[in-house]
Amino acid sequence: MNNFKYTSVIVRDVSDSLGEEALRMDDGPVVDMEKVRLQHKEYVRTVRSLGLKIIKMDADHSLPDSVFVEDPAVVIGTAVLLPKLGHPSRRPETNAMQKVFEGIPGMKIHKMEDIDPMATLDGGDVLFTGQEIFVGQGSRTNERGVKVLSQVFSGFKVTSIEVNGHLHLKSVCTLAADDTIILATGDDESTGIVKRLQSAATGKYKYLEVKGKSSGANCVYIESNDEPTVIHQSFSVYPQIEQAYNSLKGRKIAVDTSELSKVDGCLTCLGIFLTI
Repeated sequence: MNNFKYTSVIVRDVSDSLGEEALRMDDGPVVDMEKVRLQHKEYVRTVRSLGLKIIKMDADHSLPDSVFVEDPAVVIGTAVLLPKLGHPSRRPETNAMQKVFEGIPGMKIHKMEDIDPMATLDGGDVLFTGQEIFVGQGSRTNERGVKVLSQVFSGFKVTSIEVNGHLHLKSVCTLAADDTIILATGDDESTGIVKRLQSAATGKYKYLEVKGKSSGANCVYIESNDEPTVIHQSFSVYPQIEQAYNSLKGRKIAVDTSELSKVDGCLTCLGIFLTI
């Protein structure tokens, strides 16, 4: 199985309530909803330009965080885990997500609550490298959630990484190539997370470190038309990441989602990529 040769992506329209009601780790500046919608449209246009089919879900204005579709589903190949999300206000998001996957032939759906009602997990805590799975354990994902994920994806080694000071594991590190992990080391918390991941890794990886805002290390890696492709944040917004991304082989595409970052959103949050 080619783990990153995606054929389609699930996205969801922006909720009108995002600006006022979306969850935040810290109080921040006012969200410009017009800019959010423009940035989201550009993200969708970008992935469509890579030849991926867009599976678009309607917005649910009662669920302000629902544009961040990465959290209510974890997908590897044909296996889908619908987790019990860590924050109670987001748990209804899995209902519509289940209906989407029920409409995709060949997908095998596993519901976390059916396996362990006490388990919680956000998809933003799950970093799949093709060789193994790292799972951030912190405010949204608990030990029981990690255990359920390891049962569902039993063909891969699953390693728990303690996450503190940041919302998710992928808030500070993501896959930037099939053998490369990009890491944020701009603060003590992210540096600690990164060191724990490097110590626990069993696969062989190259590591790229970036300073500045941790979300600069959040990117989307796709193998599109047999060419490695990375969608990353804009260098004009994150100037300290330019050298690291330019060192990567293949195609690099910048997409600005800085307005969504005001509510802790990252690039990976906006899509669920499928190989089927």
